[in-house]
Amino acid sequence: MVENNYVHDNAGGLLVFVLPNNVSKVGRDCIVRNNRIIENNHANFGNPNAIVSNVPPGSGVLVMAADNTEVTGNEIRGNQSYGVLVCGLDIAFPKGTAFDVGPTPENTFVHDNRYADNGKSPSEKYKEGGIPGADLVWDLSGWSNRWSETNVTRATPVLNASWPTFARRAEWRILKFMEKYL
Repeated sequence: MVENNYVHDNAGGLLVFVLPNNVSKVGRDCIVRNNRIIENNHANFGNPNAIVSNVPPGSGVLVMAADNTEVTGNEIRGNQSYGVLVCGLDIAFPKGTAFDVGPTPENTFVHDNRYADNGKSPSEKYKEGGIPGADLVWDLSGWSNRWSETNVTRATPVLNASWPTFARRAEWRILKFMEKYL
């Protein structure tokens, strides 16, 4: 559980992730609750050869390849690239990379957070990927991820938590088809 923290002035605020080629192969059942994730816009000074160097400045909450993550009750504000990003490992590694961990986030639930002024000036690395900044961003990995947020900006479609499973899965399939063929 990641709870009651004030996270500010970093490149990335809170990162919930599983990375390949590490001793730990599991990232699951994390609750990110009642945190203040504010203005994490510092330049990323990570080693250019390390995966963390890919975290764009202006990152609020990053959920990458972790399963059963809940993000709730947080104040997420002033992060220049995004408020919350849910993504798979494919976004950070070359196409065709084989992973020794599950690369897809599953059963992420993002709900009841407070957002303001996120995504106003995304980093160049982020813009190169063709995704505008926003409160919520999803790379379409993992059909079981869901959101229940109102009055937020979205850079990409997100799956509504109130929809039944079959409807979320069907929308995900349509989105993946459109991503591949359109």
